[in-house]
Amino acid sequence: MVEMEQVWDRTAAFLRARRAALVALALPALFVPGMIGGLAEAAAAQNVGASGGAWMPVRLVAGLLMLWAELAILALAAGLDSPRAALRQAGLRLPVVIGFAVLLTALLLLLAMPAAGILVAYGFDFVAAAAGESVRPSVVATAWIALYGLVLIPLLLWVAARLSLVTPVVLQERRGLGAIARTVALTRGLAAKIIGMFLLYGILSMVLTAAVRFAGGTIFAVIFGGDDGLGVASVLTLLLTTLVETAMAVLLWGFTGKLYLAARERQDGTAEHR
Repeated sequence: MVEMEQVWDRTAAFLRARRAALVALALPALFVPGMIGGLAEAAAAQNVGASGGAWMPVRLVAGLLMLWAELAILALAAGLDSPRAALRQAGLRLPVVIGFAVLLTALLLLLAMPAAGILVAYGFDFVAAAAGESVRPSVVATAWIALYGLVLIPLLLWVAARLSLVTPVVLQERRGLGAIARTVALTRGLAAKIIGMFLLYGILSMVLTAAVRFAGGTIFAVIFGGDDGLGVASVLTLLLTTLVETAMAVLLWGFTGKLYLAARERQDGTAEHR
């Protein structure tokens, strides 16, 4: 039996024991790219130096660097001792993880097709909407889409829980498509617990980030004055929120690594908690 309380205890022990390595890894490879991506997003919104689309490569590279760092943190939580070895393993498996992300995104788009079909059936004007015009779906179409969402959301939560360990499986066990069957086996009987934990994490993350953004933004705006998104107040607010997001990412991937080890211990009888 996998007890989430025990997984949290192991996560906390990991964060305490490896805090120096985690800080040395997260600051340059997670926090800095997060800041760069945030500044690029603000610059794109203000059309600073170029059109918004020109900043997309900067944001893409920053996102890839952050994913690389997150996988390295996961590898450390799952048992690797050396940050250098964790970064190397994360780099080797990064293309496979991205491939799985693309596959799962495509599946999500397929699940969204019935909603698009409902809009088409009830005469929604996609051309006008794409042109920026204010177009609203009919009441009947909205009702059908809401009903479909009520059925789809619980299903998506269950699927997400059953596939929540696909990343550590790809990273640690070097599996391809077989990682899907493996993670389904590892999460058997754990779906409700995993959904609860990740909903709790999501709420906590959103509340902390929103609170820091609001409080920091208000204080810095009073001190430095309002700006257009690239002034001192906005940059300092971005710095604080990125620090919070970095800490929450370390927590998430550390927990995922320990959950993977606990599930593998239950499934295979191994015990490699560090």
